[in-house]
This record gives sequence, structure tokens and C-alpha cells, in this order.
Amino acid sequence: DFSESGGILTYNGVGGLFLFSGSIDFSCNKVADITVALSINGTPATDGLSIIRSFSSANKRGSASSNGIFQINTGDTFQVATRGDGTTGTEITVFTLNLTFTEV
Repeated sequence: DFSESGGILTYNGVGGLFLFSGSIDFSCNKVADITVALSINGTPATDGLSIIRSFSSANKRGSASSNGIFQINTGDTFQVATRGDGTTGTEITVFTLNLTFTEV
């Protein structure tokens, strides 16, 4: 029971404990370390929901995934954010992004 608006997922269900699985397939135009994080209610999550993908060559495609179990409440919002390592002009291209929430 999610809705999406402007790249933000909002949970509209009754709440509960959920297993999260996420994956991303993307490339980077430079040699760089890219952090990918799931943000919950505007705060970057921890506990395995933030990963660093190192690109050792420019313009190469790579992937990353993460998972975790946590409580979701009605109205909680979710976003995926990326951050470079401070290298100027870093650009990423996302080919696929998958987010799965399964109530446990």
C-alpha cells in the first residue's frame, strides 16, 4: 500500500514489520566511490541500508544491493539518495532501481 509522488514513496497501510530488499544497477562517469542510501522520513537509514559502490574505471556499469527488517508506520516516506565522494563533476546514470517491501 504505497503511493509515489515526485520520487517519494509514502506508505498508506496500517503499519507493521517489513523486510526491505533493494537493488540498483548504475554507472558512473569517473573513478569514484558512490554511496547509495534509503532515506526514511528524510533521514538516511543505517543498519545495512546504506552501501558504498566503488567504481575503479570510468563509464563502467555496476550494481549494489541491500536489505533489512524494520518497522513501517502509516505515512512513513522513503527515498533513495546517492552521494559521490567529493570528486567534482561526478555523474551517475541509473539503469534499474528495485525496492521491495514484504510484511513479515
